[in-house]
Amino acid sequence: MPRTRFAPVKTTDDLLVLRSDVYEVADDMDVTPVNGGGGSLALRRSWTKRFYRLIDDFERRFPDGPPSLRDATRLVVHGDVTFGANVRVRGAVELDVSRTHRRVTSGSLLEPGS
Repeated sequence: MPRTRFAPVKTTDDLLVLRSDVYEVADDMDVTPVNGGGGSLALRRSWTKRFYRLIDDFERRFPDGPPSLRDATRLVVHGDVTFGANVRVRGAVELDVSRTHRRVTSGSLLEPGS
């Protein structure tokens, strides 16, 4: 099978990108970048492992599905953040909520400085 047919998922970081709108996953599990774009797991993303490493913890932080990452170049999350539905990330975004929990409101657009 050619490497272009799958995207390796080794961490929840990879899983988030795969579940987002960066890729399309066909019924036969063929994985392709959306609109022939870069659609890459190379999108830089990082977060506090304590809140996102285990799949159950990861699922609790994305109860309404992953944010749109199609226009993102980087997503870094420090702390405990839960994402609402239809959240979009544009550019290089870093969220720092080290001391408390934050819920990103459904429909939010996250851009640098937000």
